[in-house]
Amino acid sequence: MVETLYSEEFLRKINSNYIKKWKEIEEILDSKWEKLLIKKVQRIFRDIFTVEVVPYRFKEIVQELEKDYYNLKQIDDKQKRKKERLRILKQINDYKVPIPLYWLSQNKSTFEYDSDLGLIMLGVEFEYESNLGLINNTIK
Repeated sequence: MVETLYSEEFLRKINSNYIKKWKEIEEILDSKWEKLLIKKVQRIFRDIFTVEVVPYRFKEIVQELEKDYYNLKQIDDKQKRKKERLRILKQINDYKVPIPLYWLSQNKSTFEYDSDLGLIMLGVEFEYESNLGLINNTIK
């Protein structure tokens, strides 16, 4: 059924734009990475090339949670340690927000990366407002 619905023949018959859009995406994927900086391409891939980050506003809170996470080694009971680890990781996740990857690479933004926990903490140039979300002050 999927093969029939997405066959070129069927899509041409129903005048679908799917093939045209797919050809554009194939061209982008086959091209050099410079094309990814084009606004239209960024819109196409905005959901694919996102990364979760911690806004600067929450940096101190998350750093305290990180300390708690690393101090879990002191708990001897494996079940209790595992339960606490999950609780802390969930709390850290609550402070993460998704952003387009190009915000980090295109603007030479400052950020810190914790490879053990896979955390990216943004610099002050990114403001966070609970009603508006993340604001990138480096884009002019």
